Amino acid sequence: MKNDAVLEKYRYQLHVYAHILKERYQKDPERLYIYWTAEENRKDALMEINYDEKLVEAAGKHFDSVAKCIINKDFEIKTKPDKTKVCKECDFKHFCRVETK
Repeated sequence: MKNDAVLEKYRYQLHVYAHILKERYQKDPERLYIYWTAEENRKDALMEINYDEKLVEAAGKHFDSVAKCIINKDFEIKTKPDKTKVCKECDFKHFCRVETK
């Protein structure tokens, strides 16, 4: 069984994606899935997540609120992250001009 806290984060994330799909393309997904890439048994790697319209709405409101704060620069950085650690895990590190040495 997957860690409940991790599973809940992914479940929420999928519902954020469902919100974006609905807002941008006026489409509701028929199903939501997580594919566990580290799962050794391939038949256990695919997990269906129940689509919950109420969670889509709640996740969407939260997402829109966070996006609005970012756009309006309405946030503060309380603790500056370790740039070398952040950059090491970033998907865009090969395109970035930040010096990490």
